[in-house]
Amino acid sequence: MAQVKGWLSDSQFGGAWAALGDLRLISGTAQDGTWQGTLPVSVEEHPGEHWAVVYVKDADGNRLGQGANVFQACYAPVYSGVTAAPAVIDADHRTVTASGGISYRTSRNASLEPAAGLPVKLLGTPGTTETGADGRFTVRADAEMRPHLSNDAKGVVCPGWGTVPVTVRQTATAISARISVANPVPAGSTVTVRGELVRAGTGGPVFLGSGEDVEAWIMPFDGGERYLGKVGKLGDGGSFEFTFAATPGDLLVQYVTNTTGLFTRSEIRQPLEVGTARAVTAFSGANAGPEPVALNGTVTTSGRLLAGGAAVMGATVDVEFSANGTSGWTRAGQGTTSSTGAFSVGAPAARDGYWRVRYAGSSAYRPAMSGVDFVDARYRTAITSFNAAPEPVRKGRALTVQGKLSRYVGGWKPGSGGTVKIYFRRAGASSWALAGTTRSASNGVFRKSFTAKRDGTWRAVYPGSATYLPVTGPGDYVDVR
Repeated sequence: MAQVKGWLSDSQFGGAWAALGDLRLISGTAQDGTWQGTLPVSVEEHPGEHWAVVYVKDADGNRLGQGANVFQACYAPVYSGVTAAPAVIDADHRTVTASGGISYRTSRNASLEPAAGLPVKLLGTPGTTETGADGRFTVRADAEMRPHLSNDAKGVVCPGWGTVPVTVRQTATAISARISVANPVPAGSTVTVRGELVRAGTGGPVFLGSGEDVEAWIMPFDGGERYLGKVGKLGDGGSFEFTFAATPGDLLVQYVTNTTGLFTRSEIRQPLEVGTARAVTAFSGANAGPEPVALNGTVTTSGRLLAGGAAVMGATVDVEFSANGTSGWTRAGQGTTSSTGAFSVGAPAARDGYWRVRYAGSSAYRPAMSGVDFVDARYRTAITSFNAAPEPVRKGRALTVQGKLSRYVGGWKPGSGGTVKIYFRRAGASSWALAGTTRSASNGVFRKSFTAKRDGTWRAVYPGSATYLPVTGPGDYVDVR
């Protein structure tokens, strides 16, 4: 390249109003480098959107190429004093009034000047207005979602955005779906699904209408998905209708709203059987344990998957966890059933919560869900350095047992203030007897003295609490002479 020239224009293809002249090479080579040209632009003389256009020529004057990029010559708007009433909106109280001012600076240290005659929109509503001579505005409209402010470019002021201090209290929705024919549907038939979409209202359910979308899918039992379509305008009473060729799978009908909208999302699932009906499945003996479990230890969920009392072999089962047992279920582990339908799946116990097992079903078997099982997760504990002394000891003399209680809370730490029970089992006996109770000191150490009466084994037991797991320490045999 021998020459790179540039100019500023109102269009990518013409209308030049200033020349940049020859650009200079600031890095790289003439064949692969960066070229630069500088020209001050007066916002007052040339406000708005413009183009910087450059072209390249070779040593013979032949044009090798041309490029362009757009830029704005304007001052950034400054939103101030924005207020809104009411501060909280919902489906039954959606009219919002927003007021404020828009100004701009011509330089970093310049005073603010009012942006007069600027078009203002209250996004999320149909509301529009224009700033007055003092840059102030007020706009009032019904919101469909959490509103925001925006302004178009005008004169020397750039387009911009402003926040509105409004919170949306979302209203719950519910969706219904009815299949036109009973399960199982004959192969090759056409299926019609009809339903309604409603929301909660102050006087009871309210039908949703135009402006809301309902979509539907078939989720085949063997995996994947098939999109059935969208109803973009609901009928009277929030009604909708889909017609499609019968395909075995879960029918999923969804109403998905904007995350900042006035309504919550809702969905409904129904199995669609085609041809021969699938076998009904159920979990037998599903259980999660141990109970309680060590925090960050392993919860093992086990049981059997059966269909009509017979084992379902080779089925994939998902172990799911929820903190409250009703919502927020997530997959924590996955396993496969054996030839007897048995499964055993381990998963980390990060907190207290509820566990269940889900089988998604297949072309031959219907899905199944177990009941929920609460498992309490507690911090681990340990008894170490346990000793009964002296050994041997004379009958009638003092014998002292001592050890240390520790708790695992982000690492092993002394278990202070813990109640520790001391048990004794005489030689030849099979049962333990409570000999006494003591408490651990701040360093976790506990001790208790007894009168030596007969040969036997001593041990310490920490019964645990709502926070810490119980633990039984090792035994120590003492010969009494």
